[in-house]
Amino acid sequence: MKGHPEPCRRVAWFLFALFLIWPSVASAYLEYKIEPSFEHLSFFLNRGEYRINDQETFELKFGFVYDNEKNFKTDLQPRFKIDFRDFSRNRYLPNDAILKYYQAKGEIWGGLQTITWGVAESFNPTDIINRRDFEDNYYDPEKLGEVIGGFKYGWNQAGPFDSLTLTFMVLPFFQEAPLPEDDTRFPLTGSIGGIPYSLFEDQDKMGTPQSVGGAFEISATVKNVDLSFHFYHGPERNPGFQLIIDDNGALRLQPFYYLIDMIGFNLEAPVGNFVLRFEGAGKIMSFNDPRPHDIPFEDNNAVPSNHLQLVPGFDYTFTDFAGKGTMRFIFEYLGEIDHSTSLRDFRPFKNDLFVGFQYDFNNTRSTQLKLGVIKDLVNQEAMMKFEFDTKIYRELKFAIEGVFVHRDSTLQNSPISFFDNNSYLLGRFSYAFGERVEVK
Repeated sequence: MKGHPEPCRRVAWFLFALFLIWPSVASAYLEYKIEPSFEHLSFFLNRGEYRINDQETFELKFGFVYDNEKNFKTDLQPRFKIDFRDFSRNRYLPNDAILKYYQAKGEIWGGLQTITWGVAESFNPTDIINRRDFEDNYYDPEKLGEVIGGFKYGWNQAGPFDSLTLTFMVLPFFQEAPLPEDDTRFPLTGSIGGIPYSLFEDQDKMGTPQSVGGAFEISATVKNVDLSFHFYHGPERNPGFQLIIDDNGALRLQPFYYLIDMIGFNLEAPVGNFVLRFEGAGKIMSFNDPRPHDIPFEDNNAVPSNHLQLVPGFDYTFTDFAGKGTMRFIFEYLGEIDHSTSLRDFRPFKNDLFVGFQYDFNNTRSTQLKLGVIKDLVNQEAMMKFEFDTKIYRELKFAIEGVFVHRDSTLQNSPISFFDNNSYLLGRFSYAFGERVEVK
């Protein structure tokens, strides 16, 4: 399967075997959860030239947590995901399978893991540790697990800080980001100067030691303000694209990987019913060797230029809104200093406004409604997403989601307007059950 090399399989099986044989101690507990689900995703635009137009997915998720409540914990989350129409979306490896040794102030861990950096609701420029599954859904890609080893140490009080935590991580194995195939919903095809191009399937990867990544995080609390500083050096987990001419003389889009330094900062501060947020990331790629295109192009270097991404925003919460519900309104600006739209800087959200709300009914069914709109401030591009989920009976849940896209026909190098209209509706049924068992 694309994007999941053999080292990850060995790590996953090792952790699973260790979980099965690890001895129990007097105060230990075992917690398990099983969640089958089925979802149908229907795109509004049905296109006869592509073999795949909808998605029908069955997924079976497992969660196993063992903790001796002294110094050892393992968290395994296997999954089994099958698309009955598009077999390239099938997934079998877990995104999280972690082995952890801990003490009162510190911990060491290793395994497959998803790491979330960032405080913004709509877009997180600092969240670059994991690659994304663009083959699954280019508009809303899933985060995929990486092989990570880490160390964390914290202080309850350190000078002006109410709490201070240092985290160090190493990412020893590189994995490709899965990309969509040409005859599915999100083909990376087009034309430049009247010359058509299509995706070159073989991704150009980096070898060791360049493919080894490292990161650290400093997080702290000053009174009620949460602060965090992030740094990452290693391969950018999601590829860039270079125009090449293949052996048959056809123009192709070559996925390739490059090194990046990311320096990020996050702030979250509650003020009454307001929560102020700021997320910023400076990304440096200029130390990479240039990647010239095989045809004349406006910028004959495919490695993205250095850039600064900023997401300031806030939300406001109303309690007892329309009965016993809780309403939260969210406003964020998603921007960059440079608004270039070249192939080299093929990124979304360079000058956009996000407006959204979340309504919790606070009922026994855990009913919730979310709605968000991202609007580009300089063109006609816009995207709206809504989610509604509730319990039907006990832990049987129903959810409906929708993404509605308004493209700008004049744009060529925007990830949203690049594709044909891919607005869709999704319905999902799921059931979760599990138990926590004390191990004597």
